[in-house]
Amino acid sequence: MIDIMYHNNGIGLAANQVGYARRIFVMDPTHDKSNPKIFINPIIEKRAKEKTTEEEGCLSCPKQLVEVRRPIYVGLTWFCRHGKEQYKTFYHLPARIVQHEVDHLDGKLIIDLS
Repeated sequence: MIDIMYHNNGIGLAANQVGYARRIFVMDPTHDKSNPKIFINPIIEKRAKEKTTEEEGCLSCPKQLVEVRRPIYVGLTWFCRHGKEQYKTFYHLPARIVQHEVDHLDGKLIIDLS
């Protein structure tokens, strides 16, 4: 999945986007392919009340940019590839990626949110 994400110049990719029936996503907000992360069975535990609207693109909707309003931070629980439970609060772009990919895992696209 990481290779597919990078090959398509993405910064996030959900398993169901590439035909895997698993609750997994990968992301690398650095754009320089240096810090890929794997999230297994992610659950958004908290969301900021403050929201911001920004354009988002999606590998499932090529060449479409959609204005999407999202919380500025989210708290996420997930399992790493070694099976250890993790928790982290993500802010700004990483928070937007997490929400975008969890939306995919829940069957939503950015065109459904506009």
